[in-house]
Amino acid sequence: MKKLMILLIFVLVVLGLHATEYEWAWIKQAGGTSYDLGRAIAVDAAGNSYVSGVFSDTVEFGTTTLSSNGGYDIFVAKLDPNGNWLWAQQVGDTNYDEGYAISVDAAGNSYVSGYFMGTATFGTTILTGYGDSDIFIAKLDADGNWLWAKQAGGTSSDMGWAIAVDATGSSYVSGDFYGTATFGMTTITSSGGSNIFVAKLDPNGNWLWVVCPNGEYSGVSSAIAVDTAGNSYISGFFDGTAIFGTNTSTSNGYDDIFVAKLDPNGDWLWAKQAGGSGHDEGYAVVVDANGNSYISGGFSDAAMFGTTTLTSNGSNDIFVAKLDPNGNWLWAKQAGGTLTDGSLAIAIDTGGNCYISGALSDTATFGTSIFTSNGEFDIFVAKLSPDGIFVDDELISPAASVSHLGNAYPNPFRAGSTGTIKADVPARETGVFTIYNLRGQVIQSHHLSAGAHELSVATTDLAPGIYFYRLQTPSFCEVKKLLVLK
Repeated sequence: MKKLMILLIFVLVVLGLHATEYEWAWIKQAGGTSYDLGRAIAVDAAGNSYVSGVFSDTVEFGTTTLSSNGGYDIFVAKLDPNGNWLWAQQVGDTNYDEGYAISVDAAGNSYVSGYFMGTATFGTTILTGYGDSDIFIAKLDADGNWLWAKQAGGTSSDMGWAIAVDATGSSYVSGDFYGTATFGMTTITSSGGSNIFVAKLDPNGNWLWVVCPNGEYSGVSSAIAVDTAGNSYISGFFDGTAIFGTNTSTSNGYDDIFVAKLDPNGDWLWAKQAGGSGHDEGYAVVVDANGNSYISGGFSDAAMFGTTTLTSNGSNDIFVAKLDPNGNWLWAKQAGGTLTDGSLAIAIDTGGNCYISGALSDTATFGTSIFTSNGEFDIFVAKLSPDGIFVDDELISPAASVSHLGNAYPNPFRAGSTGTIKADVPARETGVFTIYNLRGQVIQSHHLSAGAHELSVATTDLAPGIYFYRLQTPSFCEVKKLLVLK
């Protein structure tokens, strides 16, 4: 079976102001023969890298070999500034468990979040889930020893999508939950669909507070950041009417983007929305030393960011936007082409320049630069000035990484709706396309002949929650995630 990379860590050495002057410092790979994926990365002050994600079967991180206990297991690993593997840890049992986010403090302690099913062991700490999938937050020291692990959730599917840590070592996690979810001694209740949550823990892993917007809505917080004063910023998407403290936001279409700020005690300070009649989603947020926040993601059709209207060139375009400390929109910019493009990550430097990364398809325009992908999706890195002007951009096209399984559109799906997924089966081969739930139970299965397929997927028999879809042929196996909202 074709070997899949679970991790490509790209480090750029900036030699000048032009994309052609960037050089790769190093690239590392880890993985095995099955589904392996690096989902998150953080870097400490010394230049060490910390990564987390999911793996199955057996994988190698340098000289360290990890073997999953069944299903998917969580991994956390550390590399030195030169890209040498220092250590790797795993968590999981016979079910499906994934690490989604990672952050690191000034002492080199790492904090990870995600979800687990059934029972999960973090060093000497054993967590037992309440339902389908539960949220976990865990802390490791600089040498990879587990310090503590905490869980939250209820009887449904609950996810810790994002994590951040402040200067005191307190950690902040955000994500979504269904029904009721318990965080320490506090229980919160959703309005019926997937609801947004934000929670804070002290350096020893004690729950300090948890909040969720009120109202009738479905939503996800996919990103979180914290400033030097301990204020937290979250971003994501919602559908319906969400009440963030005294701020009420009503979506204009399917999903709208939101960004919100909370004080160190978990009180809502402000909340802003952006979007239009289509699917608009925030995937990343970061905050600078002055308290300005930056968000990025994807949008379709026409989307309003304050008084600025962005109009997509086709299916989905990339957006990046900046707000001042009081939540006023300063600028919003777009990039992309006629097909699906999106930004999944964002960062800033000390000069106030903004960097975004993600995926583009076909031909995409970034300011005055035009790029054409070599396959279905290519990686991009782009730089914007403090005023939102595209300065540098680069297309990253690893030729060996060929995708045969397209992204679901839309994703998330709405319960009772129909979406599409593209699948490409190589010549002289046949494939099996399968949708299955978090427990590994097959929901749908289709045999495919050689050639390109556009599959129509109805969600009438899919309850709200997290699903995976897989394309398997004699030469490869690809797996991607599908989220169904109420």
